Amino acid sequence: MILRNKLTQETLNISYSEFRKRFARELQVAFESYRQTQLNKYSYKIKNNDSIEQDF
Repeated sequence: MILRNKLTQETLNISYSEFRKRFARELQVAFESYRQTQLNKYSYKIKNNDSIEQDF
């Protein structure tokens, strides 16, 4: 399998099984990053309030 980066014009020649492993790993990293971002976004709103009663 030959992959080409459109931005940098780099090409990568890897097997299909290696592609599946790399894709799964990158997808997991992206999901974890997104999840951490979302958790921080919601906890940011809660942590900045001095009184929890204002949230209700």
